[in-house]
Amino acid sequence: LSINISTMGCSESRDIEIPDCKESNPNDCHRTYHLYLPKILCDDGDVDNYDNGSNHHRRGLQHQHQHQHQHTTGDTAPGRNNGREEILAVPASTTSTPLEVKEDVKIGTLPLVFAVHCFGCNAESVKTFVPYAHNANVVLVIPEGLHHSFNARHCCGYALENEVDDVGFIKHIQSMLSEEYSFVDSDYSYAVGWSNGGFLVMQAASLFRSISPISGFQYDIDPSVTKSGTFCVDGICVDAPGAGKGIFLHHGLNDAFVRPTGCCADPNMPRCCCGISAETCVSTMEVAKNWALEVNG
Repeated sequence: LSINISTMGCSESRDIEIPDCKESNPNDCHRTYHLYLPKILCDDGDVDNYDNGSNHHRRGLQHQHQHQHQHTTGDTAPGRNNGREEILAVPASTTSTPLEVKEDVKIGTLPLVFAVHCFGCNAESVKTFVPYAHNANVVLVIPEGLHHSFNARHCCGYALENEVDDVGFIKHIQSMLSEEYSFVDSDYSYAVGWSNGGFLVMQAASLFRSISPISGFQYDIDPSVTKSGTFCVDGICVDAPGAGKGIFLHHGLNDAFVRPTGCCADPNMPRCCCGISAETCVSTMEVAKNWALEVNG
């Protein structure tokens, strides 16, 4: 795994190579995401300039490959953190001298939240979440779509046309961060998505505890969300119900880009932007009712 890291105070932009990548275009195996650390790991500096590159009055998280003070701990929960570093909040520095630890911040597991941008947008469009994540002690990840797009079944652009595995991209980030940091556990992941990003977080709902799609939604629900497996008794097998999953489905009634009545090929229904079209129109309200019955019923 190759990672290029550009340290910017409490945030990082990471260029990664997806392992065992099967994209038709090899260049699509090179992906980018942005990582933002919360104030429990970083000083309460000027949040408005959170990622402007300044380290003044701010703590940066020192990584395993940098010079740092670190120690391992055997006092861990079963299956968690064994043999991994206890993460310490230490002052950021550009020197190669090992840093003196000022305080040992034991923080447990922090929520990992993905914010996924719209079609034609980039990470800048969802950075409004950064100060809120910072103050709420949330680890925030903003993935970059290929050519400003994500593949989310019905939407959109380059990623959809080339069948890019964006669900796999998110899953890989979860796995990588869970291995890298003791305070991240992929089982405590959440997601918010805007338009194309909303389509994607609903498609990838099985990866998250809760999701919040905004102005973008899937018309059918992935069976992996509604079922938690199959069990058999005396040769009779039934699907076990899922454990339920939180959803905050937000959609404007006057949205002319992704219609709240759904996007479909029916000539009698209003058209949506960007070529978004399913076989049948399913409204936002119908999706919400179906989710309540099939996922949380």
